[in-house]
Amino acid sequence: MKDKLHSFLKRVSEKTQPILDKGAHHGAQHAKAAAAGLAGLYWNLSPQNRYRIRLAVFAFAFAILSLGIVVGCVTNVNRAVKIEASDKALKVESSGILELNLPGVTLNPAIYVFQSAEKVQVPVNIKVPGRLAFNAEKSKV
Repeated sequence: MKDKLHSFLKRVSEKTQPILDKGAHHGAQHAKAAAAGLAGLYWNLSPQNRYRIRLAVFAFAFAILSLGIVVGCVTNVNRAVKIEASDKALKVESSGILELNLPGVTLNPAIYVFQSAEKVQVPVNIKVPGRLAFNAEKSKV
């Protein structure tokens, strides 16, 4: 049955393809002629009349935009948004470590590198060329 349907559709497409190509060719020719005619009509006008047409087109576009804004403001409906209840959790430990749990979200280990965080002591004095400045108010975790 599937093969019969496939062969039928293939025959129909082979018969209609030349007709569609011919129609597309004639349609494209008519569209090009119409565009050339409109362009010729526009450029044959005086500069003052071309300015008036541009101004009218701009005013029309602005009116449509304004109407859309007004209709959008009038039809604004405060709908209740459904929020799925899940076990999303953000936990902040006393050391400042953030832990975010998103159930159902998995990260590809081929793309992301996972490492364990460890709390270790660091030396108080660090040898650097120049001056090391630290602003506790502007630093972020």
